[in-house]
Amino acid sequence: MVTATFHRIKGSYVAVIHGHAGFDEQGKDIVCAGASLYAFGLCQCVMQMDSERKFKKPPSVKIGTDGGEIVIAVRPKPRHEAELQHYFHMAQAGFMILKQSYPDNVDLKTYELLLTEDSE
Repeated sequence: MVTATFHRIKGSYVAVIHGHAGFDEQGKDIVCAGASLYAFGLCQCVMQMDSERKFKKPPSVKIGTDGGEIVIAVRPKPRHEAELQHYFHMAQAGFMILKQSYPDNVDLKTYELLLTEDSE
């Protein structure tokens, strides 16, 4: 199962995506492909913002060697928080759609972001 967790802690935004969907065999798993699209899309947006110096310090982006885990932690400068929040919400919305369509293969957890399905 792919588990995506999004949260904000004291002005920092964190996304942790890990696991494998197990919907189909490797190379044919459309659920895993969708999850990868949202995860790597968020990574790319964060790296673009970093190249434009929109963070208080460089982001932490860690990608597991087997592609089964991505961890992103970043703290935007105040004037760029809305942009970062937009990117996090887009990724979160994508995982929400995947979870609705494939509830046995995707789990979503959110903490203190605006989208509220399964918020804790």
